[in-house]
Amino acid sequence: SLDNLFEELEIVLDSLFPDVDVPQEGYLVKFSGDTIEIQKIQNAILPVKLDFEKRTYKVSIFDQTFVVEEGFHNFFGQVVYVDQDMQIGFSNFFPDAEMVYKTSKGFFLYKDRKLYSPDGKIFDSPEPFEVLSDGQILQKKVNLRVDGSTLTSTVLGRYRNFLVLASGIIAPLDLSWSMRVSGPVIEWCASGDKMFILDISSYLRIVDLRARKVTFEKHFPSSWGLATDHKYLYLGNGEKITKISFDGGSVEEIEGRNFGVWKNGLYVVSEGHQTLRYGDVFAVITGKRAEVFTSDIHSFDDVKDIRFFDWGIVVVCNNGCWVVYR
Repeated sequence: SLDNLFEELEIVLDSLFPDVDVPQEGYLVKFSGDTIEIQKIQNAILPVKLDFEKRTYKVSIFDQTFVVEEGFHNFFGQVVYVDQDMQIGFSNFFPDAEMVYKTSKGFFLYKDRKLYSPDGKIFDSPEPFEVLSDGQILQKKVNLRVDGSTLTSTVLGRYRNFLVLASGIIAPLDLSWSMRVSGPVIEWCASGDKMFILDISSYLRIVDLRARKVTFEKHFPSSWGLATDHKYLYLGNGEKITKISFDGGSVEEIEGRNFGVWKNGLYVVSEGHQTLRYGDVFAVITGKRAEVFTSDIHSFDDVKDIRFFDWGIVVVCNNGCWVVYR
């Protein structure tokens, strides 16, 4: 019958789960900073209960102060781990700016097709590629004479007083001469008086900037990335990363299909992430979140764009620009 079934079930359960005496006393262990306090408590449910003190810290940014618990917190797009009282200064964040340029005169800010100088002047301008230390505005496209013809080319980067153009040309800032080095450029980097260029045809070329000549040229099939730690080159090609000396000799092959180089050397990035490389710093982007690797790792949310300069990195978020110094 059903009653007999319940009786048999009760016997089985009693044998599996015998009565346990609940202790009348227990211990409460309190953790507070570097101290541990142990208390005896009555009618305890557990023999030992751990109690961790919640630590709170003040984070000041602009004219606002936030009181938060220890852990990761998002402040205006930057993700910060808070484990002490902190102050995030004006020099790091520029609200509502679309781009920021550091010069010897201070910061130039770009917003709504206008460029704002540190001395209060306002210029109507398309967004520049860069504002140089002396205040010279470098636009994203330049016109130069090549083999008797005028060529318009996009600026990919600047190293010292040299421009790297998307068309595979190197030229000084004043465009007084030009040197065609390669086909369309995929990535480039530089160290000392050497510039390293990887083009769309998977050719790696090493340029002596003093002599203005190509000192090394080699085809590495299926190449896709280039960076340097100022001791070696790292070239992504196929499913490996080739470590190369500055004279062009292959030193080592490392398994990997994505990478960056920073203060700790080569960093192999897992697949599925977009990686932006710039010599010995890089950024990893996943959706709208980015991690910037310099001397430390900086995390940001709601990222729209990242720009690398010789003085630092500008991370453009929905509500302004963060500056990360190199």
